Amino acid sequence: MKRVSIIGAGWLGLDLVGLLVQAGFSVNASYRNTLTQSKIFAQGGEPIFLDLNERGSIPRLFFEDTNTIVILLPPGKVLKYVNSVRDIIKQAEDFGVPKIVFSSSTSVYPDSGVAKEDANLWLGYFPDNDLLAAEKCVIDCKLNHKYVLRLAGLIGPKVWEGNVTAQRNPSNFLSGKTNVPKPKAAVNLVFKDDVLKIILHFIEKNHPSGVFNICSDDHPSRSDYYTKICEKAGVPIPIFANDETKGKIVSNEKIKKLLGFEFLKIW
Repeated sequence: MKRVSIIGAGWLGLDLVGLLVQAGFSVNASYRNTLTQSKIFAQGGEPIFLDLNERGSIPRLFFEDTNTIVILLPPGKVLKYVNSVRDIIKQAEDFGVPKIVFSSSTSVYPDSGVAKEDANLWLGYFPDNDLLAAEKCVIDCKLNHKYVLRLAGLIGPKVWEGNVTAQRNPSNFLSGKTNVPKPKAAVNLVFKDDVLKIILHFIEKNHPSGVFNICSDDHPSRSDYYTKICEKAGVPIPIFANDETKGKIVSNEKIKKLLGFEFLKIW
């Protein structure tokens, strides 16, 4: 049976467990508390305890007879983040796992201009950035297929419209706040549904290894976007500062060209 191991079964990872099970995969997923453990069970996955902040080896079950390792770990949740990613990769290499999918963030780019994957971010410009250091570990490793996905700001699920209490409903991000900076800066967001589909595609298909931005086509200004979204949800709109900062626009042309992918509209 095809087996995928997910390290980091949070808001994104738990839904990935269910999607992969539906697609016919056997899925291992890490947990640190009993609530996450039960949620992995409910999605049809096999929960495996893992606390990367504690000393000790990573369980063999993540690597034995595994086709793909998916790392969905936010750096803030792991004390020695880069070392932990490096340890996971080393064991994946030792067990002959053929493929890795690693979630990074578009926050690695400078906050100006058009952000494209060919930017020379690994060449010493940001030496203290844990995400970039972890990315390089992935791309330099010996696995056959290596995919770094730089995710824009996650929103969703798609059914958030009309449901102000939904997780990551963008109307909650800035509602009622005052003196909000960067009103003219473009937003760079993506629906969780799109991210899940793209991860599934990389698990099911083999493409040349590389780095890919995952971001919607839409880049309205922050003031236009959050005002409209809050009005639509019936919650207080944010009040923006008098700020001329333009920010960056994340390009998604590489992933669209490779997969022929169409992103959901964010507004």
